[in-house]
Amino acid sequence: MKPPVVIGLAPPETSPKTYNPEQYGDQADLIAQRWMAWSAVALLIVTTIGVILVGITVWQTRSVLFEARRTADAASDTLAATRTIGDRQLRPYILYDSADNTYWTAEDGRQSGSVDISFRNCGQNPGIITNRMATVSGPKKGGGWHWIGDQFSRGRVILGPGQTTKFRFSTTSADDKGRFSWYEIGVLISYHDQYGTTYEDHVWLTFDLREFRQDYMAAGERKFRRPEDWPEQPKD
Repeated sequence: MKPPVVIGLAPPETSPKTYNPEQYGDQADLIAQRWMAWSAVALLIVTTIGVILVGITVWQTRSVLFEARRTADAASDTLAATRTIGDRQLRPYILYDSADNTYWTAEDGRQSGSVDISFRNCGQNPGIITNRMATVSGPKKGGGWHWIGDQFSRGRVILGPGQTTKFRFSTTSADDKGRFSWYEIGVLISYHDQYGTTYEDHVWLTFDLREFRQDYMAAGERKFRRPEDWPEQPKD
């Protein structure tokens, strides 16, 4: 028999690996830097999302405030319009009602004319008439108008709803042959309600020797003298 073959095995390497602290320190720093970078990116994303959400909230809040302001303005306008409508419904309206032309003989024997003009309160509250004036114009030879005169009167006249009052104004005089001409008269009245709010109404009338007609075109061509420009009236 052949003798057995003995195979020799190398002894295991028992020497430990060498430990390098600098290598592990660099790896730890690299990992920490990576975490810091990712944290910064995550913080930036979160901050951006927060800014966007805050912007959306601010925009929504601004829209709500804008709509609330529009609603408040609309309510204020509605209230003002309602108040205006109420004031117009409750205020006095003293308007022209009728006119009656008359002739009379003066002391010198010359005939003169006058007109009684009635006004009616068509409103729902009393009106207090304080001033009235009239301006009279007549035709002149060759065409056109000539001013005859102004008349002023002050005094309180209380006119309830539906009531009428009458004012008399002088108009024209007859010529040497006793003939009258047609004329135009404008009347302006100033009045106020029980709260002191002042109003004005006026009428322009043309008398053609047969009847009166309301002349709407004359209002733009003639002007009244304002009450503050009227001459002082002697006190009773």
